[in-house]
Amino acid sequence: MAFDDILCEYNTLYGIEHGYLSPIEACQVNLKYDLGTVQYREDTGDYDAADIARVMSGTAAGIAEAYTSNARGQTIIFAPSIEEGKNVTALLNSQHGASTAAFIDGTTQNRGRLLEAYRLGLIKVTLSAMLS
Repeated sequence: MAFDDILCEYNTLYGIEHGYLSPIEACQVNLKYDLGTVQYREDTGDYDAADIARVMSGTAAGIAEAYTSNARGQTIIFAPSIEEGKNVTALLNSQHGASTAAFIDGTTQNRGRLLEAYRLGLIKVTLSAMLS
């Protein structure tokens, strides 16, 4: 069954103001990469994931530095690729302690356990890439 009208619609601000969502603090970090060569795929309406991974390869140190300089409290990082996400996770854990960060992708078997550890504050940083 398809519907022509939306019954109700709530935006992020409504969710935060009414306690459904947590307030968000974000910062933009410049990592010296050029997305100008990344192909846009008309069939998916998105940029090519392999091209993004290629262009952003090698940004792990910059991402880890940005975390160290800017993070206040728990942090979520959306990595440009699985490889880069794992690299950032390894850097953060070596710089800030072994259980600082956890990486989650579409193949992570213990996703629920990691998210619960994050919710409890046992993990400070959750990184993710290619989640569905």
